[in-house]
This record gives sequence, C-alpha cells and structure tokens, in this order.
Amino acid sequence: MILFIAALFATGLGTSLIALLAFFRRTNTCAIAVCVQMIALSWWTFCYAMQLLNSYYPQYTLRLFEDPLFWFKALFVGAVVVPAGLLVFMLQYTGSKQRIGPRFLLLLSVMPVLTLVMVATDSQHHLFLGGFQTGHNDTFVGGPAFWLHTLYSYAISLFAQLLLIRFIFTASPVYRRQAILLLIAAQMPLVANLVSIFHLLPEPLHRVDISSFGFLVSAIVMFYCIRHEGLLRLLPVARATIVERMEDGVLVTDARYRLTDFNRAADGMLTPISRLRAGINILDSFPFLNTRTGPVQAERMDVTLQAADNSDLHFSVQQTALTGWRGELKGHIYVFRDVSDLKRVEADLREQLKQNEVLRQTLKEESIRDPLTGLFNRRLMEEALDRELSRSARTDAGLCLCLIDIDYFKRVNDTFGHNVGDQVLKAFGEELLALTRDMDVACRYGGEEFLLILPMVPVSVAVARLETLRKAFSARSFGPDGPASVGFSAGIAINPEHGAERLVLLKKADQALYQAKAAGRNQTQIYIKD
Repeated sequence: MILFIAALFATGLGTSLIALLAFFRRTNTCAIAVCVQMIALSWWTFCYAMQLLNSYYPQYTLRLFEDPLFWFKALFVGAVVVPAGLLVFMLQYTGSKQRIGPRFLLLLSVMPVLTLVMVATDSQHHLFLGGFQTGHNDTFVGGPAFWLHTLYSYAISLFAQLLLIRFIFTASPVYRRQAILLLIAAQMPLVANLVSIFHLLPEPLHRVDISSFGFLVSAIVMFYCIRHEGLLRLLPVARATIVERMEDGVLVTDARYRLTDFNRAADGMLTPISRLRAGINILDSFPFLNTRTGPVQAERMDVTLQAADNSDLHFSVQQTALTGWRGELKGHIYVFRDVSDLKRVEADLREQLKQNEVLRQTLKEESIRDPLTGLFNRRLMEEALDRELSRSARTDAGLCLCLIDIDYFKRVNDTFGHNVGDQVLKAFGEELLALTRDMDVACRYGGEEFLLILPMVPVSVAVARLETLRKAFSARSFGPDGPASVGFSAGIAINPEHGAERLVLLKKADQALYQAKAAGRNQTQIYIKD
C-alpha cells in the first residue's frame, strides 16, 4: 500500500507540472481551462493519498482534523471541478464556444456547489457518503447524492467527448491527430473511475480508487500534446464558422498530394476546372501546381485558367507545407484567392490610363496650339526657338526666322466681317502647315502675325519657300462674300548673322517685316541694318 500511496503523490506532482506549464501559456486559448483542470486533478490525487496515509499509517501523520474522513471529503472539491473543466476545455478547443462568460460559469457551478454542500453536511443526513466509515475493510458504496453527482459528472464528460468526436470528423488532418490523442487521454480517467466505483479490481485493490492513475496517463498524453502537437500554441478553431465561411478556397493534402479536405469556396472555384473529391491527386487534377522538376516550392503563384465556358479564371495561390515536430512533411495547404474581378478591374484601369494618356496628350496639344489655325501658339514658339538657337550654336547649322503679317487684315475684318477674317486666318494656317517640314516650327504669333522657324535652311531656300507659300495662299478664294485674294508681308532674320538670342532675332525679323511693308507689302525682305 505504501507504494500505491507514493504513486498517488507522484501522479499529483505530474498533474501539477502540467498545470504550471499551462499557466505559463495562459494567454493562449484553452490554457486557463487546462490549468484549472490539472489543479483539480492534483487536489483530488493529493487528498486521496492523504486519506490513505491517515487510514493505513496513522502513526506517520499528524492528526490535524477530528474528522477521520476529512481528506476523503476534501477530494470532492477537485472531483466536482474536473468534469466542468473538461467541458469548458472542449468547448473552447473545438470552437463550439470561444468565450466562456460569467453566466455560463455560474450555471455550470450550480451542481458542483450543491454537491459540496451535501458532502459538508453528510454527517446530518448520510445521503452522500451513505454511512461510510474509514477502515481497512470498509468499501465505499455511496448514497443517493453521490450517485446523482456521479451521473451528472459522467453526463458532462460524455457531452464534452461527443463535442471532441464531432470535431475529429470535421477537423483538418492537421488537427485530427491532436484531437484523437486528446480523446484517448480523456478516456483514461473515466475508465479508471468506473473500475473503482464498481470495485472491479481483485483483492486487495478492490477497495481503492485508481482514478488518479488514469489522471497520470491523461497528464502524460496532455504533456505530449503540448510539447509535440502544438496544444496551447496552435489550437484549431471552429471549421464551420471560419474555414467554411472563408471567401478563399482551401485545399488540404497529405504528403503525397492526395486531397484530404477542402472548403465550400474551393469547391465553387475549382469545380468548373475539375471536380473536387477526397483522395484525388491534385497535381493530376491541377497540373499548374506542378513543375518539370516536381511540385512548386514557391510560396505564392499567379495562374490563369480557362473554365468550361471558355472564360478566364485568375487565381492567386498560396502554398504552405505542413511539417511535423521532427520536420517531416505531413502535407500541404493551398489557398486559392479568386482575383478574376481584380484582374478585370486592373484591365479596366489600364484602359482608363491609356484613355487618360490620350486625353493628356490632347490637352497638351490644345495647350500649345492655336485652336483656330491648328498652329503652335506663342508659348511653344518661345521654347522651340530657344531650343533651336541652342542647337544652332552647338552645330553651326544656323536657322532662318520668318515673321509674317497678313496684309490689310483689319480691312478684311471691317469690310467682310470677322467670320471671313477667321476663314482667312484658318486658310493661311493650312497652307503654312502644308509647307513645313517635321523639323520646322510654324506658330501663330498673335492676331494676323505668324512665325516660321526654319532650322538648317539657307536664306535663299527660306525666301523661295515663302514665295511658294505666297502663291498658294493668294490662290485661295474666299467666296463672293470675301476678298478675291489676300497677300502677306514677311521679314527674315538669320542666325547667327543677325543675332544669337531669341529677343534679338525676333526684333530683327520684326524690323525686316516693317521694311517689307514700307516697300509696298506682299513681299519678303531680309533684315538689312539701317
């Protein structure tokens, strides 16, 4: 018997260590429930060991209490907590009830409190212990209140285990092994307790309670789950409330890429490509997950597939390897995110960006062009002339700057109206554009004045081109309500002979224009120094 008592103390020490380990991880879900449960088991075991020590070896213990059954009664403080702690743990572990509120705990504590009251007052009614007295040959049978407590405890424990069994059938393979181990651990104390209550052990052990050794086995399995299976670190959550409600498709495979689990979203996403069913090899059904050298090792990949209706399906696939505590490959998780809508939005956005770029170019053109004639405006002329003068200085190629003024344009407006005047300006712009090369710059300088920049052109060619322009423009007819013919005067300044700066060259071209007007108009003059 002394060895049996020593084993009880060792068992209590083991469950106490598990309680301490759970306390250190108390920030994790279920840790507090495990801690309370292990403390209750330890209390139960230590109290039973003390009761046996007082009964069999009273000479080695101090009599601190008058009641010889004090420790036996005290063990029920732990006994009533164990099934309640198991239920709370299973509710949290399986995700059936993540938050355990005060109202639920109060409801759960009603029966344990009533049981402890019956234990404390048993000397008055004998409904719990049933007249049991301590002694070597006394067998505990228990009264009606004890059997009611036993029935309640087993009902609570059975319900908790049913939650775990249901979870095992719906859990991912990642957590199924852990859950099965917990189910096995939960059976050990129940089996040991049944054997003890119904005195199924042979003499001389048929009177002792071996429930504590069931606790020891349970504690060992719990310790293994904490250290090697991720218990209190990687807890499963309610699959029905999270995995099944995820918008992303989830596939779970074993190490050989055989499909073991998938959620509703994955079924909806991938069935148009290949029907999902447990046991299929996903590398055969979805070859894009495989490369020439084997399964993809990248964590993320983007794929485009064609559905049965020939529509494109775009997916972002996240692959995660599942490994055991020794690093061995257990399986894979593939998360499929349907980004088809995102791709369509991106395509629409790219198209919108193209349209915006076209619009931007259009606005840019409008900002640098005269809306009536289509020629560049004065703002661009200044930039272009500075650029060409800089290039002329580097290459010594020179340029000709031609300032043009339509003759008697005010008279045209006054005589025929501004609409006809606009027609004259527009016609001149068309002829000027037709004359210019890609490298030339034709601008509306202001009013009826125009500017033509001719890079790398000798003055003789510039004069000839202006004469060609004059003939083409004078041949334009503006109808019966307009002038029969319109001419223009032009002045030419040459770079670098007449100047190397924009303002200087413009001034010389303006002076040449006035010289052409003074000479009788409708002609071209090269700047001559007065």
